[in-house]
Amino acid sequence: MDKRVAKPIVTHHGDWVIDKESNITIECYVTNDKKRILSLRGTARMLGLKGAGSTAIARNLNSMWIEPYLTDGLKEWLRDIKNGNIKKIGGTKGANFIPLEGSLFVDICKAYVNAQLDGLFTDKKNRVLPRWKKQNLIAHKLYGVMSAFAKVGIVALIDEITGYQEDRDRDELHKLLSVYLAEERLAWAKMFPDEFYKQIYKLKGWKYPTGSTKRSPLVGKITNEIVYKRLPEGVLGVLKKRNPIKPDVKRRRWKHHQFLSEDIGQPDLRDHLLQAIALMRASSNWNVFMRLLKRALPKSGDQIPLDIEDPTEDY
Repeated sequence: MDKRVAKPIVTHHGDWVIDKESNITIECYVTNDKKRILSLRGTARMLGLKGAGSTAIARNLNSMWIEPYLTDGLKEWLRDIKNGNIKKIGGTKGANFIPLEGSLFVDICKAYVNAQLDGLFTDKKNRVLPRWKKQNLIAHKLYGVMSAFAKVGIVALIDEITGYQEDRDRDELHKLLSVYLAEERLAWAKMFPDEFYKQIYKLKGWKYPTGSTKRSPLVGKITNEIVYKRLPEGVLGVLKKRNPIKPDVKRRRWKHHQFLSEDIGQPDLRDHLLQAIALMRASSNWNVFMRLLKRALPKSGDQIPLDIEDPTEDY
């Protein structure tokens, strides 16, 4: 009796367009044994990894730092790749490829996000360490992908329960996933531009740390003073409650701006930052800037200055 396992055959195929501008597409397949599979090459490109898909992803996942966050399924997949035990599948374009099941891709997302939540990529002041900058960026991307998956998943579940899946357009969920991914990228977009910090360093007479994300610990206090304390009264207090300092690491897990609403809070913060940067550019030193700021964007308790001449006393 022939006990050889038949080679899986692709029965369905489609392209998941992650980013049209960057031409990042992940080929998706369903095989005759009902497995949902992703192209490793597209997955590696989405993660920003160079080299052949299986090699690039396996190299990253075999790093010691991520090993504690890998599921048993991912560890087994990595062992099978190393030992050559995974059967290649014939793609629609003729080339054979090593498959990555969709569920394992979710496990990869969870591994990166859990490492990020544990503070692996940041120092005690929640600043991204230079050597972890790339991995932290990957974690941001995968957090957005996981969130988008969850939103599309609940939509698909409701459609199946109600029977609407029979009536919806074939690519409706794909389009919806693209919308949700765009929303997640916006939510994680850099809120404080580099120009904001460069102006602080310039007016304070400090040397700006070019090529590094490490900043003076005073920057956080300054940001509270010139930004968050000047948002509507009470906002900073609520943000501190929702985003408390973790006693074990003495830092906050999240950025304050992630707790501001997308429709009002975040746009208000962006407008405030643009105004503050304009005032910084118009100031000859820190004291002049603070007098301009108190006049243009006062916080509760500020005494509005009558002139903007260079004061002799420091802020």
